[in-house]
Amino acid sequence: MRLGFIDFTFQGADPQGATGPLGVPGLPPGPTQDLRPAWMGRAAGFERSDVVRVFLTWASIAPTRPRKQVDPADSAYHWENADLSVRAAHARGLSVIFTLAGPPRWAEGPHRPPDAPVSTWRPDVTAFEAFARAAATRYSGHYRDLPRVDAWQMWNEPNISDDLTPQWARRDGRLHPESTDRFRGLLNAGYRAVKAISPKALVVTAGTSPYGDPPGGRRIAPVRFWRAVLARPVHFDVVSHHPYAFFGPFHHAASSDNAAVPDMGRITRLVAAAVKKGRALPRRTKRTWVTELSWDSSPPDPQGVPAQRHARRLEGAFYVLWRQGVDTISSGSSSATWRDPTTARRSNRGPTHVGVSPSPPRRPSASRSSPSPRRGARDTSGSGEGRPTPGGSSSSAARERSGSPPRGSASAREASSTARSAGGGASSTGRGWAPRPR
Repeated sequence: MRLGFIDFTFQGADPQGATGPLGVPGLPPGPTQDLRPAWMGRAAGFERSDVVRVFLTWASIAPTRPRKQVDPADSAYHWENADLSVRAAHARGLSVIFTLAGPPRWAEGPHRPPDAPVSTWRPDVTAFEAFARAAATRYSGHYRDLPRVDAWQMWNEPNISDDLTPQWARRDGRLHPESTDRFRGLLNAGYRAVKAISPKALVVTAGTSPYGDPPGGRRIAPVRFWRAVLARPVHFDVVSHHPYAFFGPFHHAASSDNAAVPDMGRITRLVAAAVKKGRALPRRTKRTWVTELSWDSSPPDPQGVPAQRHARRLEGAFYVLWRQGVDTISSGSSSATWRDPTTARRSNRGPTHVGVSPSPPRRPSASRSSPSPRRGARDTSGSGEGRPTPGGSSSSAARERSGSPPRGSASAREASSTARSAGGGASSTGRGWAPRPR
């Protein structure tokens, strides 16, 4: 498994750790300075990244409705930032995973209620297909001199209200999970659009959030969500999940409908059954990716995980996921560096920190496997890294029910680092997505 790190906070931050305008190390120095190439160079070099995940935010690229929505040259489209990211990644030998999400207001459904976040409300499936086709055309490798993008992820965490609303709707006096139908439509539309332009490209499902609420809440548990999505035909090549954990990587989610690090099988078994029944199409084995995974780190968060424990958690998580057939792992945010004073947003998650030399966690490979933790082994980290918990703990069950997210569970919205398997996982032989030669 190959690891690499890049983070959206570094699209304007000095990779050498220079102080930003407010005296905060790593704060973006200003909108006119694009240091993406330097950060991607660091990722491809010291941090040995193979892939970078970039959010292709629909609302930012098409804030007004294009007259010709399938034409990437339409003047309403603004691809400048995406072009910069793709060029910088390609120049460093990094492959790009584009995540398409965040509809503009003109592509949302009518009557969005005040409690529904902006860019989430009933996105227009037909308009999304046109946008996906325009993007696939632009980054097909045959448009002007732009590099090709070979992996396309359709939406982000569609089982929570932060990314897709409504989650539930009442029909005939009964609650129905509306987001599952909407996401199935988006995924099928995105698949048609991408495959029409680049038949060999990979279409990846949105990564699902790991925990849910009772019916009618703002989150649908991922296993329940996938069970509903897969009840009808849906097209994709790769299934993705975001198995954030409250504790260490060996702790199972307490509810069987939730899925933390060691629970990927709860989702992949549903997918395998759907393939056999002809509902997960094309009818062939699906690969499994984790497109977000992290814990808050200290520094900078005083309540985060100390560096050595953080490294052990990541190492354990990579091994546990690899054993479950995951062949690509993307860190939700690879670094912990800065606070945006205008939004109070802070990046607290990741194995690197501006001005600090990281000690990257080891990763499993086909030739050398990490030892499996002994059942009942002494916990040396103080947070359960050495204790497998098949049924979850009472503490984690309470947190899952409370709706409070695990430390470091917020999704990165612009880009994230990605770890790419070099082999050994059950799904590591998929076509069209090979790491670059070294």
